[in-house]
This record gives sequence, structure tokens and C-alpha cells, in this order.
Amino acid sequence: MPLPEFDLARLLAPVTVEEFERDFREQQPLHVARERPGHYRELLTLDDFDRLLALSGPDFHQLRVVHAGRKDPVEPGTRLGTVYDAFEAGATLQVQHVDSRWEPLQPLTRALGQWAGAKVWANAYLTPGGNAQGFVPHHDGHDVLVAQIHGTKRWRLYGVRTPLPFEGRMFRESSPGAARYDRHLLLRAGDLLYLPRGTIHAAATEDVTSLHLTIAVEPVLWSTAIQDGIRRVFEQDVAFRRSMPPGFATRPRTEETMAELLRLLWERLSPRELVAQAQRTAAGLQTPGARGRLTAIAAADPAPGSDPGADSGPDCEE
Repeated sequence: MPLPEFDLARLLAPVTVEEFERDFREQQPLHVARERPGHYRELLTLDDFDRLLALSGPDFHQLRVVHAGRKDPVEPGTRLGTVYDAFEAGATLQVQHVDSRWEPLQPLTRALGQWAGAKVWANAYLTPGGNAQGFVPHHDGHDVLVAQIHGTKRWRLYGVRTPLPFEGRMFRESSPGAARYDRHLLLRAGDLLYLPRGTIHAAATEDVTSLHLTIAVEPVLWSTAIQDGIRRVFEQDVAFRRSMPPGFATRPRTEETMAELLRLLWERLSPRELVAQAQRTAAGLQTPGARGRLTAIAAADPAPGSDPGADSGPDCEE
């Protein structure tokens, strides 16, 4: 019997989705250790990554070369051999948004997006063996699910400085070696690691080449839903768009006017509409499955030899 497409349940197993939502999501890291090196072979393999590199040229707009914490784009027209040379010299190769061009990943990113009501994408990282490290300790502004595809990688977790930070609020260590890790994990092929946004981390290879997927989950936040609602009120009522008067800090009735505007804002905000708009926002973040669209359009074409204008009547124009 064929296995079902990859979704969150299959990605987490044997941990259940219910356990994940209750005990880990936005709370603490989760390491799912498996003795199944080929667990992700339907999603991506080392040979598949080789094909992706070949497909990335000649513009290479999704390919980055990462070394000593610096991420450099590959210039259009670069020889593919130069990319392999950089890898052999110790650089990590990153293919950004790999799901946009690798179809086996698309059902998974769509399923995760629908589950979380979030924007979801995947990056692939190939790192040479020999204690190679792409990035210094840092945190991300989105949750990540790390699927170890090939080889092994050592992950060091440094705790949380800002719980659940906004996207764009980044932590980077002030100087090499300044951060002190409090947890050490070894990811083997087939393993999974979940990191809530804000978890400071860094990863390095051992003796062998490592390939992993980082699946990013950027959800709709309560703050985003409320901010969107406030913005709509501001767009509808000019009273909120007027400037504060000169010398407003010492002007009489300034605080009363502010209180009146806040009362008006509270009256205009509808929890039901805020939730409905957040739902529309989440739906707009989903990446539709495009494959099959052209086939469906072509299926509606007139049959060969038919006259598409035969029934158009006398008013049709050439």
C-alpha cells in the first residue's frame, strides 16, 4: 500500500499532532530521533540536490554560498563548477524556497500552511564534512522544522533571549564564541528538529557531508490581526489621521481627545471581523498547487476541426 503524502502527522511521527500542539509548539524544541535514514527520500535526496544545482543555472537566483556567517548570492552566468569548488572549500550551499521548484515538497508545504494558517517555505542546505558551520549562533523570526536528509549535523541550542520575537528582530552573537549553549543535539538522517522562533541555535557538520531541509512556518499573529483591524479603522475615519496640535504635550484636553479616539477605536473593532479578516489573510498566504492548471485549460479548447465562432451570431467581430 502506498504511503500517504507527507503532512505534519507524518513529519512528526511517532509524536502526534496533538502532543506537538500541546507540549511543544511555540514552547520548546522537539527532537524526533529515528533509526530510518531514508525517511525523507520521497521529499529530497542528495542526488536530487545535485539536480537542483544543475537546474539553478544560469541565473542562480535561489542559490546562496554561505561561509563564515556570510551569505553571498551566486552571480548569473557563474560556472556550476565554481559552485562545487566553493562547496569543496568548506562553504555551505543554500537553495532558497526550494519547494517552488521541487514538486515533491509542495504537498508538504501546502499541508503545513493549511494546518497553521501560515506562510510556509523550505530551504535546502548542503554542508561539507569536517566541522563546517554556515551561520554563527542566531535566532529566526519564524518557527522552523529541520528534516535531516543525508549525513549528520550537530546542533547547539542557546536558549531564548526574546520569546516569540517578531520577524526581523534578529539575535546574533556579539563576538565569536560569546554565546554559551545549553543543549547539544546530533541529527542523523531521518531525524526531525523543531525550533520555536526565538530559539538561538547554530549547527555544524561532523566528518561527513550533511544535507537538510529547513521548513519555515511564519504564522498570522494576534498582533497582526489586531493591527490590520486598526489600520482599516484609520483608513475609514479621518479623525485618526489628523495631526496632534502644536504643543500638544501641554495643551488642554489633549488626553481627553486621546481617550475619546481610543474609545471610538474600541467601538469600531469587531472581534468577529478581525477573526474573519485574519482567516482571509491566512488563506492568501497559501501557495496553490499550479500543476494541472494548463491541462485543465487546454481540455476546454475546441475539438480539432470545430468552428469556435460558428454559434457566435452576426455580431461577432474578427
